[in-house]
Amino acid sequence: MISCGFHLVTEREEPTLALAFVKLAWRITPRGLERDTPPPLAHPMHETKRIVPGSDYWPFKRHTDVVVVGSVHTPEHRPMSSLTASIAVGTREKRVRATGLRQVSWRTGELPRFPEPDAFTEIPLSYGNAYGGVDGRVVDPDREPLVAEGVPLADHPGMYPRNPFGRGYVVLPDGAENVDLPFLEDPADLLTPARFLTGDPARWHQQPLPAGLGWIHPWMFPRSLFFEVGTDAWYPAPDDRTLREVRDGTLPEGFRALLRAHQASEGPHEGFYQESSLGLRFTEIPPGAPVTLTHLHPAHPTLTFAAPARPSFAWRFDDAITPADARLHHLVVEPETLRMSCTYVAELALPRTVIPGIHAHIPLALRVDDRWCPYEAPKTVVASMREAGLDPLSVFRS
Repeated sequence: MISCGFHLVTEREEPTLALAFVKLAWRITPRGLERDTPPPLAHPMHETKRIVPGSDYWPFKRHTDVVVVGSVHTPEHRPMSSLTASIAVGTREKRVRATGLRQVSWRTGELPRFPEPDAFTEIPLSYGNAYGGVDGRVVDPDREPLVAEGVPLADHPGMYPRNPFGRGYVVLPDGAENVDLPFLEDPADLLTPARFLTGDPARWHQQPLPAGLGWIHPWMFPRSLFFEVGTDAWYPAPDDRTLREVRDGTLPEGFRALLRAHQASEGPHEGFYQESSLGLRFTEIPPGAPVTLTHLHPAHPTLTFAAPARPSFAWRFDDAITPADARLHHLVVEPETLRMSCTYVAELALPRTVIPGIHAHIPLALRVDDRWCPYEAPKTVVASMREAGLDPLSVFRS
């Protein structure tokens, strides 16, 4: 009951490092965690060349991401206008306030009034339901907005950089009707009528942070900034302690110069590889640490389990077996299906050159507890040519 995949990292066109990606899964039961069949590893970026939230194939992460995939549920499906859901790992807790549908209308020059929310029984934990979005009325006379295929307003002066997918972000004070307010908010940083109208698109950084428990998209600030400083917001935020992300330690003070120097010599900063919501990044999750979910299951207002023990890992190359120290990259909880999974990554400096597509057999395997996961070498070029009815020696004759 293991999903396992490999990737050989090349330098100067020769593989020098082997990476193994291992996913294990458990069912959450009243007796605790019970091992289950894991789903396949998701989103192999080295094959698809696409960066998709929630990939199991990140080669390097310094920290462990904890992610909840699901919805906020009211107890016994009882309609409620608001409810606070949470996940706690050890002594750390992340809370999200869920609120029913609210639509705001106002006239130019008036302060909007927030209506009483409608009742709800379930709200998906999507950043499309959190604070954010795009005020398409904003115009920058000096630049043209970029519209990406399938993603309208991908780079726009009226976009909320922290979450362009959300709702409730309004810049211009001109009157409007039926503007949706966010369903999901940080209980300690709520959107209020006084903060509703930003007034100036350059003041986006003074607005509330989007709240969620799921994966962070690569376009969301500041993750986008870790990839390349050139992906900064249309109106760059200050890089001092007036910025929330600097005060909470997500970004260092003077981050633009620091990131630019790092990216010039080493490429994307390691912060880009972390995909969890704010407050759900961990240096370590000790085995046995309590994990508690509140209002995230339709029938169980509270779910509790202990973080699983780390498996033992060992590499085998040729006839040599060496212990492997695998890193826990992410722990993903799916409360509605009572499932939890962990993805680990182990690496091995290859003791000699092996080349996929040339060598028919590559003697590489990873042991996870008592099970071996062998590396399956791809079909060689010679074998592919023969299957196509071609003579491999013809390449050299020509």
